[in-house]
Amino acid sequence: MLDPDPPAADPIHPRALAMGEACHAIRAEKGVVLDTDLLDEGFTRAEMVEHGSAARRYADARWLRDLLSARDDRQARLAQALRLCNGLLPEARRIHLQLRQAGFSNAEIADLWGDLIAGMQTALNRAIAPAKVEARA
Repeated sequence: MLDPDPPAADPIHPRALAMGEACHAIRAEKGVVLDTDLLDEGFTRAEMVEHGSAARRYADARWLRDLLSARDDRQARLAQALRLCNGLLPEARRIHLQLRQAGFSNAEIADLWGDLIAGMQTALNRAIAPAKVEARA
């Protein structure tokens, strides 16, 4: 597995660092880095031979760090959003009570519960997206 934090004891040559940064930017834009891309960025073939491995290790570690950071940030934001929205969702107890008052038996509710929740999720997914709501406001 790639190490997202390469040891600081291994100094990287300035040209390898510049090439690694270029590789990172090119990969973010195109998904792949070709020799011609590096030539277009002003690196020589001799520099690619001399510094290519170090630049690749740097770019790979930077990519992995960015990926892990984005995933962690997204997970934290999702957890925060879920905490905020939990109060907006109906409580299972209230749903059960409403169904009982409408004449459903406990056995019927237990039988229908999974499909009922899936149907409610589908209805929620079909709700107007926040971007569409903002556009109308």
